[in-house]
Formats: sequence, C-alpha cells, structure tokens
Amino acid sequence: MKILKTIILIAASVLAVNAQVRPMGDGMPKPCYTAANNSANQWKAQGKSPAEIEKLFQTALAKCSGADSAMAAIAGTANVDYARFGRAMLSDNMPTNLYLALVKDRSRKLRLSRQDTTWALAFLQGDTDGDLVPNSKDSCAGTPDLTPTDDHGCTLPGPLPPAPSAQSVKKAKSGLGVLTSPACDGAPVPEQPLALSAHYESPALTSLVIKTTRVTNQPAGCLVFYEFQVRFWFPTSPALPSVDAVELLFRNSENVDMVAHAIPQDVFRTTAADIGSRKRLFDLTKVYAARGIRVRAVNANGISSAWSEEKKTLVLSEAKPCTIVSCY
Repeated sequence: MKILKTIILIAASVLAVNAQVRPMGDGMPKPCYTAANNSANQWKAQGKSPAEIEKLFQTALAKCSGADSAMAAIAGTANVDYARFGRAMLSDNMPTNLYLALVKDRSRKLRLSRQDTTWALAFLQGDTDGDLVPNSKDSCAGTPDLTPTDDHGCTLPGPLPPAPSAQSVKKAKSGLGVLTSPACDGAPVPEQPLALSAHYESPALTSLVIKTTRVTNQPAGCLVFYEFQVRFWFPTSPALPSVDAVELLFRNSENVDMVAHAIPQDVFRTTAADIGSRKRLFDLTKVYAARGIRVRAVNANGISSAWSEEKKTLVLSEAKPCTIVSCY
C-alpha cells in the first residue's frame, strides 16, 4: 500500500508541477517567472495550441531555474510528459505498469542528458517521434507514442514492470482525495484570474462577497475551483494579532452573480452562518482595516493557473452600502 500511495502522490504532484502553480514564482526569480507567464499569454494570442504553450512554458520555467537553452528544452518536454502520463493514469486511461515504465524512461533520459551535454544539444535539433531521444541518436525513428525505449530510441524488450491493479489505484486515489475529471482531460492551463474585491454587501454586515474575474478557457463540464489567499493587517484592536490570514476554496458552481459584465466575473458569498475558513474570512474582514487578496484557478484534474498579483485594499469603514455589483 505504501508503494501504491507513492505512485498516486507522484502522479498528482507532477500535474501540479507541470502547470503554472508556483505561488508567485516561489523558488525562482520573480521577474523571470512573470515574464514566462506574460509569454504564455502572448503565445495564446498568437493562436498556438495548448500543448505547444504547455511545452514552451515549461521550457521557460526551466530556464528561470538556471538551465541553459538545451537542457531547458529537454526538461520542459519531460515535465509535460510527466503531467500527461499522470493525467492519463489518474483518469484510468493508462495502466499503472505503463505509467511506471514511462516515468522511469523519461527520468533515465533526463539523467543521461545531464551527464552527456551532446544529448541535450542534439535534442534542440529535433526529436520527431517525441521519445526524448534526439533524431541524430535515434536508431528506431517513428516509435509510437507512449512507448518506453532504450537510449537508442528502440522499444524496450520484455514485460512492463509489476504494478498495483487498476482497482487498487482507484481505491488509493479515492482515499487520498486526488481529484480527476474526464471532462477536464486535454484542457489547457486555466487562464490566470484576477482578484477583484472582498466586502460586505450592506451596512448591516450580514453577508460578504469575494470577487474574481472568471476563467473561461476550460471545456464544458470541467469543474473550476478558485483558491483565495486573503491577508489582513492594521487590526482595529490592540488585542488582535498584528497580521492574520485565511485560505479558502470555492467551486465555480457557487457563483452568485448572474449580472452580465464587460469582463466576466465570479462572485462568492459568505455569511455568519458559515463555518471554517469561510467564517474566518467573514469575521476577520470586520476587525482589520487593510487586506490583500490573491487568487488562482485549479481545474478538477489539478491543473492550476499562476497566482494573481495581490489586490490590496485599505478600508476606513465597512459600514458603507454595497450591492453584489459594486460598493457606492
């Protein structure tokens, strides 16, 4: 069971690593991370396919982490493959033994490219069949997709490695709370939402709404979650901590705003009757004079956008009339 859980967690984690999920570019220079995100938006505007954008983005992130152009290209391609294999396995579209074989295959070739600089340089010149073996080193060109190969690009002989059954994987996946959705298979990275505001809806302070721009690039039926991080400072009482924070999650189906906007948005409501992090958001907003909000979108296959920039607000008083559309 320990091995099985490890397989599931690895598959789930590479989905996250593959997407634009590093919080504000953690672990790499922020200007470089921001440039990579901006480039992804430009590639989308240029009409590049989601698969092509995904590979270019991963290559850009590898460069941000210090890899040269050649190593970044092969590392970016491998990261895309890891995520593709993980999605297929977690959505029951790939046997676990094939998943293990392919992950070992890509990991071995990545190690080889680090040890042999000519490998990565040759990869820049082309890898037509996509097996991470450069054309100039590939003795078996045209290998079918999802085929583990040796270092010469030829299909590995012998059976696939032993692995847990599909039923065991499904049971472990359920127990670990890993989300997958066939409706999200092949979906592009969710576009980056922008945090808009969080405020009470009326002077009575009986309900609070938190707003974000809407993600519109996911397939029909693909569930989108909005993950908010809200930071508070300037407490209204010396008895309160100088800073506080809350994280909370909403499904797009919880949107309460049916008003048409020039820029589509989703609006989520909390009240004093809520519990957990939603209740904390409701309560903390009353007792702090300043707050900062950022948001990211995550689809039901675990593919995430980048975090938005933090939207900071200084509030002199919450006792002001607001509607679901605006405060005035």
